[in-house]
Amino acid sequence: MDERIQKIKENIETFLMESMEHQNKKIDYILIDSEKNETYILASDGVFYEGRCKKLIIPAPDGEKGILANHENMVIAVNVGVAHMSLDGEEWKDIAVGVGFVEIVNNRVTLIVDTAEKPEDIDVRRAQEQKERAEERLRQQQSIQQYYHTQASLARAMNRLRVSQDKKWNL
Repeated sequence: MDERIQKIKENIETFLMESMEHQNKKIDYILIDSEKNETYILASDGVFYEGRCKKLIIPAPDGEKGILANHENMVIAVNVGVAHMSLDGEEWKDIAVGVGFVEIVNNRVTLIVDTAEKPEDIDVRRAQEQKERAEERLRQQQSIQQYYHTQASLARAMNRLRVSQDKKWNL
């Protein structure tokens, strides 16, 4: 049983590390209008960010998607992971995001996710406790539905821990 949990943890860590190393991966770019690049990041508890954004990279099921200027309208699924946002085109800010989707319509980008957190807003102790609870639940006998729910909880906790260890930023 412990080998299975270790394998799951390794798979999640590998996925998260790969999404953090976006400069070494092929990224499809979606473009935002540089003049009226309105960007909204909405989480279940309210508006996370509203304003201009030069570049946005989101974790998608088929890899990371970069959003730049002047692209056609589309909707893309978002996975648990790290979104990278550049307000000035130079400095990147990391955001821990949950599952959701991004909508691009008329040069307006709306990212709607379960959770969106800045690194400094993450309670590391609480995230570590969530990770430990999820690992303990994986060791117990569960239904298939509970198993996938626990696996998702572990992925969210590990993502929060990874982002909290990185740079801090101010909006």
